[in-house]
Amino acid sequence: NVYPSTVVYNVFNIDQTNMKEARPEIYEKIILENGGKKQEHKGEMFHFDAMDRMMEENRWICPIKQLHGDSAFYSISKKLIVLPEFSQFKDGESFYGTAFHEMAHSTGAEEHLNRLKPAAFGSAEYAQEELVAELTSAMVCQYCGMDKYIKEDSAPYLKSWLSSLQKDAQYIKTILLDVKRASAMITKAIEECTSQAAVAA
Repeated sequence: NVYPSTVVYNVFNIDQTNMKEARPEIYEKIILENGGKKQEHKGEMFHFDAMDRMMEENRWICPIKQLHGDSAFYSISKKLIVLPEFSQFKDGESFYGTAFHEMAHSTGAEEHLNRLKPAAFGSAEYAQEELVAELTSAMVCQYCGMDKYIKEDSAPYLKSWLSSLQKDAQYIKTILLDVKRASAMITKAIEECTSQAAVAA
């Protein structure tokens, strides 16, 4: 019989060590092997070419439009992601992190991962979907070598997340499975855009 168990290890992020200075060749190898794709910064507003290409050429599962405004959202009925304009964000990482969050929501559409259900704003179901989107965004940012900033409006959901976790120990496993599936869809699309750009070059 096989019995799964959870084991916790205390580890350090490689950038919390002196590996880069002490053993630069090993540092570079580890970064490359673990999906490290830290983007070249152009001031604070750097551009992530693969994502720019995806949005410009409509290569995601739904259109991603930038409009001058204060809100970012995924419209289930219109199958459309709306983001504020790039210049409205404090830096490039904030823009792409927000884009990944809304892209995560779009993966839940019926024809894809069939995760999105009608839910009232502030409900437990709504909070759960927000958690999936935030964790997916964090995972994709990490995969792409970007820093992830937690959205300020995610804080109020913490109470709901903790309450759900206390009621059902399986809650986090369900969330993480959804996050894994959503982030896989996004990273696959990014890799396809990256490889196409390399071929074109």
